Amino acid sequence: MNTKLVSRSFFIFLILSGCWKPDDIKLAEEASEQGDSAKAAELYAAQIAKTDELDEDGIGLLSLNAGLAFLEAGKIDQAEKHLQTALEKSTNIPEIQSKALNALGNIYYLKTNGYLDKQDVNQARSSWEKARELYSAAYSIDGNTLAEENLTSLNDQIQERIESMVCRIQGIVWRDINGNGRTDKDEPSLKSTVFWDRDSNGDHNKSEEPYISTDTKGRFAFEWISGTFPTSLRIASFLSDQNQSQQDILLPLFPPPPPPMDATNIKNHLILLDQPGDHQVMIPWRAAPMLKGKVWNDTNANSEIDPNETGSAAATIFIDTNGNLSFDENETSFKPAEDGTFSQVVPPGQFSVCVLPDNQETNITRPIEEHKAYLTWVDFEQSSHPLLFGLQQDGNSSNSSDPQKGQDSQPAESESDNSDKKEDQTTEDVNALYERLLQETESKSEPLQVEQVFAPIQNTGRDY
Repeated sequence: MNTKLVSRSFFIFLILSGCWKPDDIKLAEEASEQGDSAKAAELYAAQIAKTDELDEDGIGLLSLNAGLAFLEAGKIDQAEKHLQTALEKSTNIPEIQSKALNALGNIYYLKTNGYLDKQDVNQARSSWEKARELYSAAYSIDGNTLAEENLTSLNDQIQERIESMVCRIQGIVWRDINGNGRTDKDEPSLKSTVFWDRDSNGDHNKSEEPYISTDTKGRFAFEWISGTFPTSLRIASFLSDQNQSQQDILLPLFPPPPPPMDATNIKNHLILLDQPGDHQVMIPWRAAPMLKGKVWNDTNANSEIDPNETGSAAATIFIDTNGNLSFDENETSFKPAEDGTFSQVVPPGQFSVCVLPDNQETNITRPIEEHKAYLTWVDFEQSSHPLLFGLQQDGNSSNSSDPQKGQDSQPAESESDNSDKKEDQTTEDVNALYERLLQETESKSEPLQVEQVFAPIQNTGRDY
């Protein structure tokens, strides 16, 4: 960008009206002619600090020369300070105004390039627009040809440089009820926060990871710039409080990553950027598969929850992975709430769910089957039917004593024969249940498909 110190003759004619010239001014001009801009700038600044006789126009001219010299020396902050003073003190001299505005435009041009080097497109655009305003103002005052050339150069260089790095990323966050990866009419959008998951752990570090909020329709858009391509970034989201307060627990779904990454460890959306341009990303959430039910005190052992019977937390619910109807060390377990209810998030699939009373003497009155287990299937957006576990604490009743809900009566047998037969039946039941578990169905969720989304762009740059 073009800069030029105001000439010595102009200084003498406008300000001094005679032959006298302070020593600092003479030395400053000599330093400038010798290419020592830093020394010239300091001399001009020193003269400004000790000048009492000059009016505002004179101070404006000295400030202009000091600002131009500091700019040539690369001392941007000091240059901007003196150039602003020049504008304030020389309102009656168009030439000083024009030169100061052009020089300030040069400063913002340099700032723009600095922001681009840091890949901060938001600040780059802001300083770019400021430089345009300053150049245009300089040209409008007196047809400043340098300002006109600078404005043309700025538009060409900065626009080309920004466009060569910018990726516009837009998308939507919504509840994908049917799991088809598309936003259907009956599926609600989700107001949420989308963030750059720098450490890939799926959690948002507010001080380190830039973020933006979606609009009320779940849409988001931001610009990302990169010095090299191809490149990639990972984004994730979390829902606003109003979505989290719903009865259903919603979970984000992530597309499988390219090999060799392990899909089970993925907690964000990987966006691969081959080149600058427009990119779409869909962020679906779905209701988590859940095992739901209740444990209650079945005081009359009728396997039904009666009005006078209360919930119980005196038991452990466990997922019987191997089908042996016993709670093993590596099997998932959880306790019901104080009122006996439970809700446990699980992966999609088929599960054998059992209850283990805290008191070993407690009878299990429901389920009424002998193996006392539920075989249930759950998926996203589909929880289990209520799993009801009845407990009778006194140990005096069992399901077999209920003629309507128990088993058919059997002739009495000797203790030895009955023991052998019961063991054989239990083995058969366990094997049958285990075979059913082996036939577990796969999740009905379909792979996500990318769909184009159009949303207003937020010029927020790499840091959103």
